[in-house]
Amino acid sequence: MEHKKIRLSKLVANNGQIEGVPKNPRQWTKDDVEKLKASIEETPELL
Repeated sequence: MEHKKIRLSKLVANNGQIEGVPKNPRQWTKDDVEKLKASIEETPELL
């Protein structure tokens, strides 16, 4: 992979979403969050 240096003044902020795409398409249920919590507690070294 090639790396290039560019001036910060050349960067443009991403000011929006792609039209028609929801801001956060993921829908988390309480059960999903509990499963994620359990997984993190089981193997915290993967964080």
